[in-house]
Amino acid sequence: MALVPRLRASRAAAVATRLRRLVAPRVISAVTRLWMNGWCSRRRFQGHGPCIFGCRYGEDAIDHYCRCTKLHEYGCSRLRLPRAADMDQRAMEFMLLEPRSSLPDDRLVRRALLVTAAYRLHYRARHGQPVNADPEYLRRALNQAAQEAAIGHPRAMRILDTTWVR
Repeated sequence: MALVPRLRASRAAAVATRLRRLVAPRVISAVTRLWMNGWCSRRRFQGHGPCIFGCRYGEDAIDHYCRCTKLHEYGCSRLRLPRAADMDQRAMEFMLLEPRSSLPDDRLVRRALLVTAAYRLHYRARHGQPVNADPEYLRRALNQAAQEAAIGHPRAMRILDTTWVR
């Protein structure tokens, strides 16, 4: 990613402060794990493996999931997130490190829910419940994971309910 570490850290701190009032703690936990390379991907443990979401050329790595076509297609089609211009912008958006002025609360919540849904499915896949690469299965699994991430937090649930594409 093109951001210098100081700028990345200051943006992450600002996002974490905003997220506290917008989403449940489990969502903040998933985002923090993303920032700290805490997902148990194969690359993190010096291994190699395919993208669990079915990308043809992707691998099991946070660096790939930030740019994963399957995840971003879901974000665009179901969560009404804008389509990124290039891969670096896509990674910046997935990591919630866009400039504050371009990230309104509702979009921040939807992006955080996408990260949490991806994390939940990745965690399940690493613990014996493989994700089926079938597009319909993946869509339903991401839907359920996003809904579970929002449950219990009225503001996150309202944002998800008002932007949901059926």
